[in-house]
Amino acid sequence: MDPNQTPPPYNPGGYPPQTPPPGQPVYGQPAPAPSQQPTYATPQSYQPPQPQPAAQAPQPAASWYTPAPKPNADKPGDVDSYLRAASAPSPLTQQPTNTVPGQMVGGQYSIDYLDQLAPQSKQPIEKKFIFAGIGAALALTIAAFLVFATPKTTSVANEIKLYTTMVAITENTKRSNRLVKDSQLAAINGNLQTTLINATRDMETPLENMGQDPSTLKSAAKSSGGQYSDTKLGAALEDARLNGVYDRVYANEMDTKMQLILAYMASIKKNNSRESMQAFITKNEPSFKTIQESIEEFQNPGETTDS
Repeated sequence: MDPNQTPPPYNPGGYPPQTPPPGQPVYGQPAPAPSQQPTYATPQSYQPPQPQPAAQAPQPAASWYTPAPKPNADKPGDVDSYLRAASAPSPLTQQPTNTVPGQMVGGQYSIDYLDQLAPQSKQPIEKKFIFAGIGAALALTIAAFLVFATPKTTSVANEIKLYTTMVAITENTKRSNRLVKDSQLAAINGNLQTTLINATRDMETPLENMGQDPSTLKSAAKSSGGQYSDTKLGAALEDARLNGVYDRVYANEMDTKMQLILAYMASIKKNNSRESMQAFITKNEPSFKTIQESIEEFQNPGETTDS
């Protein structure tokens, strides 16, 4: 080797030297000075946040497990709970509720006992109940007056029927005066007519005392279409006249009417306690009994009754 030639770099491995890449220092040579040009970080692309895995639901504790109480568990969770807890009486100062009236509690009588001693306030009574009570009392007073001040009478039906029956028979006896042929029956008819007229007049005063109007009842019995007119009696006597058997039919009809009049009088005498009505029955009942006996003698001549 030429002594003036620069020796090759030392290579202990025996391999040929290799040229390093640009920018890297050569082994055994000082590193080049860094460049003064600023360097910037390479921007990275935006990555959206990845969804986190869902939290697993807590598993229920086993039945044998009893969790420890939380600290401050005895404190109320909100203001209302705190106020209720603050206003609640303490177990040490709370008074027993099942106190007996008159029992001393804490050196004082119980409230229930004091309430019983206090006068009870009266509730106002509504006006409708007051008026109802007054009306009921007035009705009872009127009913008592009618019961005790009025003579005992069961009904006025029999009195009205007796009066209108006598008026209707009187009208038929007036027409029979010229139709009856037998002298004995004619005498009975005249006597019956007079008795009916007198009895009708005598009964007007007792009827007025009972609140009835005799003139109205008489008009209803006289008229052919009146409420109390005896149309059946008039029709029966008219058929008898047409058939020439007037005397026999007349006697039969009058005998039935006398029985009806006497039945009405017996019922009135038993049930009506008015003095005026009793006086009317006492005066007129015998006369109608006599007329009935006379009619039966005419119907059964020659028969004698055992005395």
